[in-house]
Amino acid sequence: MKWNHWALTVIGVWLIVSPWVLGFYELNLAVWSAIVSGFAVALLGFWSVLPED
Repeated sequence: MKWNHWALTVIGVWLIVSPWVLGFYELNLAVWSAIVSGFAVALLGFWSVLPED
């Protein structure tokens, strides 16, 4: 496993929580953009970590 796959997963999680940490949770479009893109990045990062059969 490579470290960059885990880094992508962490970046995706950071994108999901960033509206509340950085304080832009009142901007609905920006919040949804961060959540959806963060979920996609975290999911793909975690998927790349899974072992292949």
